[in-house]
Amino acid sequence: MDKLSFTIDSVIFDNIVKGKQKAFVASIKPSEIQDYFCYTLEKKIDVKYFNCIEFKTTTADGAEKSAQFKIGYAEMDFLIPNELLDKANEDLTTLYDSDHMPPAEIVFEIKEKLD
Repeated sequence: MDKLSFTIDSVIFDNIVKGKQKAFVASIKPSEIQDYFCYTLEKKIDVKYFNCIEFKTTTADGAEKSAQFKIGYAEMDFLIPNELLDKANEDLTTLYDSDHMPPAEIVFEIKEKLD
């Protein structure tokens, strides 16, 4: 996946396009984590590299707009509930039920506009 695409509220879209908002937080469903994260050679979980991020919106008059941007850094916040950590199991994947876990969040730094 080279490009990320998100449909967002028109106010947020306008703030991003005008440069007022320099970052975007995406909530990722646990079942989709493998689409956004990778396991590095250093045995750490990191955000996959994406060439650009596209934002789409629909205006009040029904027109569709989109804009693409380069992505700077990407940080993740992946929550593992304490009840899983308290089980002291070395392999959390045996206990991890992605249907009942909170979403992971990724903060994308928005760089220059591409189109």
